[in-house]
Amino acid sequence: MESNIYSYVFAYEGTFSATLQNGGPRKLGVSHGDDINYLFPFLNSQLADLQLFNTIEDDTMIHIMTEMIGTFVKAGVPSAQLTPDWRPYQEDFRFMRLGMERSPDISMESYFLPIRMDFWYRLMGNVSVPREQLFFELYEDDTAEDVTKEDSTNAISGHSECISFQYIILLYAICLLF
Repeated sequence: MESNIYSYVFAYEGTFSATLQNGGPRKLGVSHGDDINYLFPFLNSQLADLQLFNTIEDDTMIHIMTEMIGTFVKAGVPSAQLTPDWRPYQEDFRFMRLGMERSPDISMESYFLPIRMDFWYRLMGNVSVPREQLFFELYEDDTAEDVTKEDSTNAISGHSECISFQYIILLYAICLLF
């Protein structure tokens, strides 16, 4: 079965956000998982003591999100009235931007964060060495023969731009912290 992939970025800064759970009315923008509150309003009850109420914009986003998810479940294609056609994610990396700051505007865009994605693409291109050059050589009959330590070193030495595994782990840890 071949299915399309639909990608979205939830960028709507609604009244309720997971950032409010950490003790204050200070808004830090859109938090990971805030989109779920527009399908299942669990934050509304968890933050009831703040006496916050859905705005007209919040209600609009709730309507859009539930309609899109509902049509996706029924027909396999997410759509809602008054929104652009949601085109599948393909070569030009199309995605739907749901909201823009406090506005529930919806737009179809391409190339999400292109500078950041280019960084990761180039980084992974520098650290990705073909498996057969690292550990073994593949032959036409799909058998593997161990490479001697000297052959292994020679195979890797051609990739002087490669970053060592320890640096990759360090970069990953730094990304998790921030």
